[in-house]
Amino acid sequence: MSTPKVAATILTRNRRDLLRQSLDAVLGQTRPVDHLIVVDNESSDGTVDMLASEFPQVTVVALPENQGATGGFYEAIAAGCRTDADWLWLMDDDSIARPTALAELLAAIERADGAAPPVLMCSRVEWRDGRPHMMNRPVVQRRGPARLAGAVRSELLPVRAATWVSLLISRQAVERSGITCPPAWWSIERRPSTRRLTTTTASTSTSATRS
Repeated sequence: MSTPKVAATILTRNRRDLLRQSLDAVLGQTRPVDHLIVVDNESSDGTVDMLASEFPQVTVVALPENQGATGGFYEAIAAGCRTDADWLWLMDDDSIARPTALAELLAAIERADGAAPPVLMCSRVEWRDGRPHMMNRPVVQRRGPARLAGAVRSELLPVRAATWVSLLISRQAVERSGITCPPAWWSIERRPSTRRLTTTTASTSTSATRS
């Protein structure tokens, strides 16, 4: 089996210093990403200049106007699909991934039960003090006791929907389902769009802290 390629995408707006931390965390992964993309939502704090001078290896998508979180993540997925990546790893600029976050997400794919591979994996999102970030808790599929029991054994939970914070989604699933147009992406937690993708899904216990 060939090694999967991963495109990490970070959505940002006017949080240059936090973005540096987020980028450093991605670049410090024990399993390096294959592509790193920043989608800038019309920042006015010098973000684009900072990226050009300090992170020349990053692909920058500078949006001409602020499209908000929904439009921004739409552009992030579209940019990821323009690469040769098999998986898209989505974050915003205050997502600070632990060094092993990506490696654990990819390892969890191998542990997932089922005839078909998962279409998305999501991290456990925590505050700096280790408490779970409640707004970013995934929606767990609760049907089927046998499946839930198997999920517990493999330390994975079947997920119905998740937010975009440290979310690993299958490029194949995106192309099969289509990228939802931005106006259809609703709610502060951005969960409805992931429901389009979820048929067989899982969530890992990987932690990506959020500041």
